[in-house]
Amino acid sequence: MSYIKDIINKDLSENQKKAVLHIEGPLLVFAGAGSGKTKTLTYRVAYLIEELKVKPDNILAVTFTNKASEEMKERIKNLLNKDINLFWIGTFHSMCSRILRKEIVYLGYNKNFTILDEDDSLKIIDEAIKNLEFQKNYFQSREIYNKISYIKSRGLFVEDYIPKDGYDEALKKIFLKYEEIKKKGNLVDFDDLINFVTKILNQNDIISRYYSEKFKFILVDEYQDINPAQHKLLKALTKYNKNIFVVGDDDQSIYKFRGSSSELMLSFKDDFEKVEVVYLSENYRSTETIVNASKFLIKNNKTREEKPLYAIKSGGDKIKLYRAINEIDEARFVIKKIIELKETGIDFSQIAILYRTNAQSRTFEEAAILFSIPYRLVGGIKFYQRKEIKDLLSYLRIVLNERDFLSLERVFNFPKIGVGEKTFDKIKFYLETEKSLIDSLEKILEITKNKKVNNSITKFIENFKKWKNLQDDIFELINSIISDVLFLENIEEEKKENIYEFLNIVKEFNDRTGSTRLEDFLSYISLISDVDTIDTSDKITLMTVHSAKGLEFNSVFIVGLEEGLFPHFKSLLSNEDIEEERRLLYVAMTRAKENLYLTYSMRRTRMGVPEFLDPSRFLNEIPEEFIDKITTDLKEKSKIINEE
Repeated sequence: MSYIKDIINKDLSENQKKAVLHIEGPLLVFAGAGSGKTKTLTYRVAYLIEELKVKPDNILAVTFTNKASEEMKERIKNLLNKDINLFWIGTFHSMCSRILRKEIVYLGYNKNFTILDEDDSLKIIDEAIKNLEFQKNYFQSREIYNKISYIKSRGLFVEDYIPKDGYDEALKKIFLKYEEIKKKGNLVDFDDLINFVTKILNQNDIISRYYSEKFKFILVDEYQDINPAQHKLLKALTKYNKNIFVVGDDDQSIYKFRGSSSELMLSFKDDFEKVEVVYLSENYRSTETIVNASKFLIKNNKTREEKPLYAIKSGGDKIKLYRAINEIDEARFVIKKIIELKETGIDFSQIAILYRTNAQSRTFEEAAILFSIPYRLVGGIKFYQRKEIKDLLSYLRIVLNERDFLSLERVFNFPKIGVGEKTFDKIKFYLETEKSLIDSLEKILEITKNKKVNNSITKFIENFKKWKNLQDDIFELINSIISDVLFLENIEEEKKENIYEFLNIVKEFNDRTGSTRLEDFLSYISLISDVDTIDTSDKITLMTVHSAKGLEFNSVFIVGLEEGLFPHFKSLLSNEDIEEERRLLYVAMTRAKENLYLTYSMRRTRMGVPEFLDPSRFLNEIPEEFIDKITTDLKEKSKIINEE
């Protein structure tokens, strides 16, 4: 028996083995919470490479976070006991970004395109509204952005959008202008990455056949969370090759607001012929109490695949339920319990507080500070959104993509070189007609009489020519930019630490990939999500349930379980939305390995006004046999009220 088969027989359950050893045709794996789906995916890739001699370059494995893909790569390398290039294991967006760097010219773009972040997309929408002379107070850029993103998540383009009324007509005009501005700047947003690849595959049969035959085996993690755009992409990639392996759990589909739908997983058997189905039913993560309580909760959903799930870990403590007088009482109870858990030997890093909305974090942050408990806040100010980091990234982006007017505008404003709005508008105009940024700037030098501006632009051209020649050495390029524009001299002392940390990230990127190319680094940076950058030091974690997807902790506190908060008030009028909220709580509960706490407040202050609230309906769906209600003296609670 081969080495890899021996490990498979020793380490995997019968159903995990069945999934791993499947070879030809489509396979649908329903993997219950904590059932080892990542392990199954990892062993399957290792089996394909080692036993079936499939080249790593012919395997496409899609995950939903960079963190998940990096963990999978490490596990595969450890299994195979060798360092191999697993280039095509990554997220939907990273995979599509790689394809577009080669194929986007088919759509009239340059391969050195810039991937916009959300803030940059909002700026372009503002510009589109301004160009159309629409009233800014009537069209909110955030609302327009969300609508455009939702349309694209359906796999639709602006020409596919059919307006229903006057507002929609205006929306389509903004959408059209947004796309026009992006194309002029050689810019793409996150949703474009997926839709553009699908469009190319559907319109060019030569390219379609190349990738369909290249990826002899396609594996997709978290299939319950794909949206219609990702579904269309997978259909295009499997046009000539049906070896697709998808794994997920429809009970954990929680991204409807992004366009995802569990029904795409449930209808997988209709998308492909002769689909084999495997159920992973053993939960290796949570105690029997937590698994059974979660099962009773989720069984109240009607739109789901009925499937077995049982805990390997028998017994377990009951779930603790605490009724707080208000949010201050709730936060102090949670932090005091965390102190008790720490005293039993549980690390802070193994404890999480999960809430429905980011706004709930404040009282827990304050209580953690009060009791000197170290914490990390997931979803706060993101590292790559800090001004000094965005400024430095803008220099790098304009070197790669000379038509990126958003980055150029930031560059000219840090440090300021005296280029005003009218002059910059002329530069943008020339960028559309001239061959290069340098040609555009030299045109400005011909017509500008301001000596200070001329000197600044001349100096920039000189530096820019040097930077263009350093694109294959990201270290030298960044150090040259920092030195040439006196970057560190123009920022506050405390912000310099962020620049030093950025340089550490560059080194980590090089250590991980072996690349020093600017193009590779910017692609990597643009696709990092907040969850990918969670540190692992000994701190408790504060995060929304959505952010907790795919994570696990020894002890979990799920807070704010009140009607109107969890389930959220926006979901109360729709059974479909209530089922999504129930799935969200199911995901939260199944993050816990040993200890699970549920809390709700009788009263909560909203917009400065105290409101009396009912407990979440979901609490009544968990049988009392699994619950241990914690009570405290009402006089003590009254003291908390009086202290406010």
